[in-house]
Amino acid sequence: MNRPSATTTGPPSARSYQQVLTRLLRHGAMPQLRKIIDKTLAADISPVLPLLLEDDRRKILTLLIETGKAARVILELDDADLEEILDSIDNETLAAICSSSAPDDAADLLEILDEERRETVLTRLGAAKGAHLEALLTQEEATAGSLMNTDYLALDESLTVADAIELIRRYPRKESFFYVYTVDEGHHLVGVLSLRSLILAPPEAELKSTMVQNVVRTSVDASQEEVARLVAKYDLLSIPVVDQQNRMVGVVTVDDVIDVIQEEAEEDLLHLGGVMISERVSSSALSSFRARFPWLLFNLVTAFAAASVV
Repeated sequence: MNRPSATTTGPPSARSYQQVLTRLLRHGAMPQLRKIIDKTLAADISPVLPLLLEDDRRKILTLLIETGKAARVILELDDADLEEILDSIDNETLAAICSSSAPDDAADLLEILDEERRETVLTRLGAAKGAHLEALLTQEEATAGSLMNTDYLALDESLTVADAIELIRRYPRKESFFYVYTVDEGHHLVGVLSLRSLILAPPEAELKSTMVQNVVRTSVDASQEEVARLVAKYDLLSIPVVDQQNRMVGVVTVDDVIDVIQEEAEEDLLHLGGVMISERVSSSALSSFRARFPWLLFNLVTAFAAASVV
């Protein structure tokens, strides 16, 4: 008997997603539409945005804001589509996107905007939220501080396991943490627990009796390369970020580290080809000439020197 050959199925194409979303929008099936968006990864939704009509895109963005995915979806776009989408979004919607998204994603999105528009959006976010994101934007570029997410879970070491589990159940962003970090009264990082060890621990036990005290951590001013090295060396899903007084200020998750590794690899490849990081396909011939002329001249001089020796 002939057996059907096994096939590997992946996510539907962007055009397929666009057709499904458009059909649901036409029928007003918003609950079903929200369920699809909630279960679909940001990287799979992102290519759909440029394919949608402006009115449909506005409705999808509203659902993305409700699910907290809007900033992550927009950041997945390539440069050309990203510029087009941002130009089509008003400042009020941008403020809503930043407000509903994880702080690190919101900060990355604000960093793309020009200074005038960034200030307008920060003002619309309100004093507290705006100041919080502005503090992230002032972190030195390519450091742990610029990568970290300030929306993290840190519990007092004196809590019992039962109380900790109850707090985790009420935590709004359950997808944003992989470990439970413990702090003392001064918010100094003192320990860490995996979710598995927390569940298996006796309910009446205090966190300080079950936590691991030797925590791998990084300082807020550490380079992003150092953060990536620590995450890779210790096989971490996230790494806590502390200030000079060992107070916990944020976490860097593995998805951000992967982005760093990809950026570094891309930069290395571009350098090998003698191409500047800022150079794009759409760059003018004059700007490309200015960027490439120094190393081309150097190569030409060394080639003549080698030829003269021969």
